[in-house]
Amino acid sequence: MDKITFKTSLRTLGETGDKTTYLEVDTFLNGNQICKGTPIDIFKLDDLTKENSEVYLFSCDCGVPECAGIRKPVKVVVSENYMVLGVFQPELLNIKVDIKEFKETIEKLKSDLIDKMHINKWRNIHYFPYTKVSDFITG
Repeated sequence: MDKITFKTSLRTLGETGDKTTYLEVDTFLNGNQICKGTPIDIFKLDDLTKENSEVYLFSCDCGVPECAGIRKPVKVVVSENYMVLGVFQPELLNIKVDIKEFKETIEKLKSDLIDKMHINKWRNIHYFPYTKVSDFITG
């Protein structure tokens, strides 16, 4: 089975007095960064393990997959114990993960964010424009 992990950092953009802080999440597969420059849509992580689907899991920093040249969604196949992600863009990947472990990884991402900063402060941190990190943590 493959292992997906995440690494987070904060980035501030804008002029003095008009600055916006964003959370950046890098995605790693078996210890190697994947889809560099195309962030994973953290708001879609919780729903991945629920049913077979096609979802735009990676995107541009603006939140629009097409802006990053992504025209084909990730194919998600869910079984009782594992999930297969067929990623076509921005990289060609076939990922098989244990569902329980993947859910634990998502919960660890959320708890790591809360450990870094109180939930109220996350209300002022963006992920994509018009989305707040606090919505992911509490969602």
